[in-house]
Amino acid sequence: MLRNLCLAGVLVCVMAIVTACVLSYDVDPGDIDMTVTFTRDASCPDVTGYVVLAGKPYDKSFAATFEGENVVQHWVGMPEGEFVTEIQLARQVGGELKQFPYSVNLSKSLGESLAFTAVCDEASSKPVLLLDKIPTTLVFTSGEPCRLYTGMEVFDATRIDAETSQPILSRLLTADILRVGREVFYWADPTNQTPQLLVRLTEKISETKEVQRDFLFSADLSLGNRLDFSIGCDSDSNDPQVLLSIGGTDIGPQDDDSDGDVDEADGDGDGDLEGVDGDAEVEEESPDGDADGDDADGDSDGDIDETDGDIDVTEAEAEEEIPCGTEDPNLFRTFEAETAGVFLSAQSSANASIATLTEGSTLSGDSYVHLDAEGIGEKIVAAFTIAADWDYAFNLDFAAGADGWGLVEVYVDDLADPLSYDFGKTEVNLDRICAPPYAVCKKTQSFQPICLKAGAHTLTVEVVGTQTAGHTAGLDRIGLISN
Repeated sequence: MLRNLCLAGVLVCVMAIVTACVLSYDVDPGDIDMTVTFTRDASCPDVTGYVVLAGKPYDKSFAATFEGENVVQHWVGMPEGEFVTEIQLARQVGGELKQFPYSVNLSKSLGESLAFTAVCDEASSKPVLLLDKIPTTLVFTSGEPCRLYTGMEVFDATRIDAETSQPILSRLLTADILRVGREVFYWADPTNQTPQLLVRLTEKISETKEVQRDFLFSADLSLGNRLDFSIGCDSDSNDPQVLLSIGGTDIGPQDDDSDGDVDEADGDGDGDLEGVDGDAEVEEESPDGDADGDDADGDSDGDIDETDGDIDVTEAEAEEEIPCGTEDPNLFRTFEAETAGVFLSAQSSANASIATLTEGSTLSGDSYVHLDAEGIGEKIVAAFTIAADWDYAFNLDFAAGADGWGLVEVYVDDLADPLSYDFGKTEVNLDRICAPPYAVCKKTQSFQPICLKAGAHTLTVEVVGTQTAGHTAGLDRIGLISN
């Protein structure tokens, strides 16, 4: 039995006995621009469904559940140009339904067919989603780190500047790899069959010092089109380690003196962030697929103000800062937003209330704080208390959904600036299609740490805009971590 449901422009396929589910519009076959197939590999029996969010100018959404091995859809009315497409795979992990994001630029020029395949492995709970028309896929998987590193950048370092003989670094993506665990990047146009790829990890040494560790790889695409980068710890040196595997062949990083280590230097000794000679030219690459739902290039801020050297470790000496506290409280605490004493209804907008879900969701429980906002400026206010002065990072579980959910920013106390993430982003988009059959689902966002004093504080989720017709928002749980 096959049943097609069309809810607010979203196709939900429910299938019982057959092995392939076909979603089709009631249109002439000649109007079909692309036939799209989603397949879950035998390694992914617990992948339950997916959601496709095609950005403007296509601006369509699709969702389907897996019962057999694949789902086939027919896309119509596709524009001529590229559009950013976010895919969310739903997978049962440890009894909990989780959603994993991916992002890629698609266009009608890819042809009349497109095939996605979800492949799972033991290295991460996030599946690897492969595309047949964009075969070169970079997979970054983080293991147990030696020390905390705050970010990862990946550059194409193949081209060389004729005047300086230095590599011209074209940024492919930026990701908080330690937090997300796995990142998948679709490389539509590699420079050649043996590209030079630079993986840069930024490690926070102290409040005033960061170290950037660079790992340069010579990739041979004749070995395969899936490049697996494993990020972990060298047990001998206790330093971060990055290894590359292509088609079962392991490839180690290069360096200047062939000792197998990444060299350390400050460049010209002035304490500024640069490479050994500070001469490498950096330029931006085309959008990638970081799946944050906000922009096509993932987390890149679009600006490059740094210079690079000869693929070595660099240091950044910041001005001396006044410590936020004297002793790390080692705090990891969560607050359910709807709990009495946490949700401040009197300080929140009148449209904010505790909502109870009867049909289940991916939230922490069956209730959350729901804001049926009518416009910009409405807010949810919550209270929390800490016992010690320190830098604290917030990990917030928002409630999100399709059709009418808005953009929010988060403020602490009466600070003028909102919390930020991913190199200065502040807005969180709560408009998303949840994995069937849920209408409301969790959207988690981690923010950069800020200094807080001991005592009582407030956290405000404020509606600042929308990409749809509505401004709905929700807050499920507040996570507070001493940095």
